[in-house]
Amino acid sequence: MERLRFTVFPENAGQTEFPGGVKVFYEQTYSQIPKPRSEVYVSTPLTSGGAKRLSLGSVAETVQRNSRFVETVIVEAEHLFAEERLTLPHRIGTQKGWGEAEYLRYWMYYLSGVPAEKVGEFEAQVVSGKIIDSQIFNNHGGDKKERLVQYRKLLNGFLDFVGAGGNSLNPVSGIALMPDHQTSLGCSLERELGKALEIPMREIYFDKNHPNFRNQIAPIAEWLLFDYGEHPSPIIEGNGNSIIVFRAGLDQ
Repeated sequence: MERLRFTVFPENAGQTEFPGGVKVFYEQTYSQIPKPRSEVYVSTPLTSGGAKRLSLGSVAETVQRNSRFVETVIVEAEHLFAEERLTLPHRIGTQKGWGEAEYLRYWMYYLSGVPAEKVGEFEAQVVSGKIIDSQIFNNHGGDKKERLVQYRKLLNGFLDFVGAGGNSLNPVSGIALMPDHQTSLGCSLERELGKALEIPMREIYFDKNHPNFRNQIAPIAEWLLFDYGEHPSPIIEGNGNSIIVFRAGLDQ
């Protein structure tokens, strides 16, 4: 059996309010990032998509179900990731005092590998309100179109910042996109960042003819069998040899 390697976050991640916020948290993480990186980030809908299709009524329960799902998927696909370190976003934990704007900034920094000493300048711009309206950004129940505008402002502001500064980036070597990534604003930002930085991306599909799909995946992710409407179903009819099938070259 292959042995999976996961990114490990600072010990007090998710326990108490992190002194220094996003900037200091990233600085501590950055010190552990190798150069070059052989690391796949698994872009995962946590508060939207996936288990949200079940109308659970609790954001916390949706996050829990989606987290369990991605953990199960990765174990089933461990042979596909034997040579790479894996980063699962839910493993960062719940950071006290953070809203979606804080999480997304952290992941932008992390995915790009922007030098830690540069982050403070961009953080100052965000906190001052020059780039985004954090109240709209962090209002999970607010208008999705208004929030999407803020997400794009954050991404474009960051790309302008790293481009103008001539920063030497050290991005992850790949991004794996979990099902329902199209419905998540966070995944959309990660996908657009990956496109801008030319990070290879692959979508995860499931072969329904593999026995472990019926035994391991379907029982904990019944929403996979729902109608996906305008988005392609993550289930395919394959030869049953591999439960996970990657598809590259998606319309990013």
